[in-house]
Amino acid sequence: MRFRPLAVLLTALPMVSACSQEPAPPPPPTADEQLQAHIEADVRSQMKDPDSTKFEGIVVVPEAGCGFGRVQSKNSYGGYAGYQGFAWTKGVIAYAETDRSAYIDAMGACSNEILPAGKARAANSNPKS
Repeated sequence: MRFRPLAVLLTALPMVSACSQEPAPPPPPTADEQLQAHIEADVRSQMKDPDSTKFEGIVVVPEAGCGFGRVQSKNSYGGYAGYQGFAWTKGVIAYAETDRSAYIDAMGACSNEILPAGKARAANSNPKS
């Protein structure tokens, strides 16, 4: 059997070139994703244990500069006390458990902006076409 270096080279060349390609960069974050990240960072910064903070049901409205959802984090004793509602409006955070009146006002202001136009978008939801 004769050794054919050219055949080996032609066989291996596509494999080498495929390995050298860099993956495409991720797409830039959407306005919803940017606002959600900002809201989560603001809320997290107020927690006793920011690394333990968990969120659920976050709704963001970039056009109105507001968002709301539920959050929980470990307390001073190291345990979770359960989820509590929060509303974030242009950098001001109101919690349902500690300042009910401000929470209701913030939710009302955000709802007035989004409900008539139907612009609220829940994070991680699948829009129906």
